[in-house]
Formats: sequence, structure tokens, C-alpha cells
Amino acid sequence: MAVIKAIGLLITIVSVVWEPLVSPGPFLALLALWAVGSKQQAAPQWALPAHVRNGKGVHRPRRHREVQELLGR
Repeated sequence: MAVIKAIGLLITIVSVVWEPLVSPGPFLALLALWAVGSKQQAAPQWALPAHVRNGKGVHRPRRHREVQELLGR
């Protein structure tokens, strides 16, 4: 009888804890895919920003460009 009650308690605990643990799963998977995609720039051409789509490469802040021009690079 104690085994049956223990199994019932275990089932109750799992049913209460399971949903909060599993619910954020799809959201976390989406965030992981977003992070990978942003690093690889694997988006279709129409979805990329104009400076990447036109082949100008990675956008650099203006200050960085000014420093590079002063250094002659």
C-alpha cells in the first residue's frame, strides 16, 4: 500500500512540476536559433540589412571608420 501511495505522490509531483519546466522550451529553442542565425548571417538576401545585402560587409560604427581613415587603412 505504501508503494502505491509513493507512486501516486510521485505522479502528482511530476504532473505539477512538468508543465513549468517544459513550457519555456520552445521559446528557448527559438532564442538559440536566433543567436546562431545572427552570428552566421544565414538569412535570405531580402531579409538582410542594406549594407550587408549590397556587399559592403559588416557595419562598422562611424568612429571606427574615422580611426581607420586616419591610420590609412
